[in-house]
Amino acid sequence: MRYGIFPMVIAMILLSAPLALPAMAWDSDAAEEYTVYGYIAAITDDMNNAPLEGVKVSTFLGTPMMEVVSDEEGRFEFKTNSKSGFLTFHKEGYAIKTLPSTMSRPNYDHDIIAYDLNGIEPDENGAYALSSLATGDHPIAMGATVGSIYGQVTGDAGGTIIKLNNALVTITNSNGRVYTTYTDSNGYFSIECPYGSYELNVACSGFEHSEPMIVDPSEQESYTVVMTMNVNTAFLGLNLPHTFEVIGIGVITLILCVGFILYRMTQNKHSDIVAIDYPDEMEIEENREDDLRS
Repeated sequence: MRYGIFPMVIAMILLSAPLALPAMAWDSDAAEEYTVYGYIAAITDDMNNAPLEGVKVSTFLGTPMMEVVSDEEGRFEFKTNSKSGFLTFHKEGYAIKTLPSTMSRPNYDHDIIAYDLNGIEPDENGAYALSSLATGDHPIAMGATVGSIYGQVTGDAGGTIIKLNNALVTITNSNGRVYTTYTDSNGYFSIECPYGSYELNVACSGFEHSEPMIVDPSEQESYTVVMTMNVNTAFLGLNLPHTFEVIGIGVITLILCVGFILYRMTQNKHSDIVAIDYPDEMEIEENREDDLRS
């Protein structure tokens, strides 16, 4: 009996070995790491390509798994354990225009780019190139996207809606880039800017600052801002404390000016007084005798 069990164990091991081989092969394949790189070009006005630096490239498998940034040559590189996957490319004011044959756009999302290393031969370093040089024939090309933030600013003046002229409109993106303009006589404004998300704020004398509003030129939407009149506004757009301060300064200035004028008038009167030398009685008598002799 003891010798009969041993051959059975050996036979079971031999029979189960083929079943274990695929699993071992899968684990080996999953453990393999691939180096992937590519080049991003900016399409210029003259339709030539130039390396595009600062593009955020994220590997995407349901959620972003890794993020790298293109360098001054437009080059990016990442490592993965799969020969296919998804990427996103983001740079403020730019969007993907053309792709090499190694990449494609899935139908379900315009911003997600699919890549496939199958059919690509690794280079001398064993890395896989998704595209040629930024100045080559088949780079990942991005073009500048520019739109406009536009709309109208009005003011609520005690229930009466008025169009606000010369209101300061400011939009700021996530990188702190600021664009400004002023409303025209009808309260309209328009700011040309690259595509992206911005925070819009409006300021106007005599009215409370508007609440921040998130805007995006790609939405091609007209934005309306209604501002509320500042209840403390009393004179020339100034609040009450500043108004009283201005009035006080004006009154003091007026008093000083009047005092100075009165002082000058008094001085002038004193300077105009001339001493009159009246003749005494003897002179009068002598003058009278002279008159009689003559």
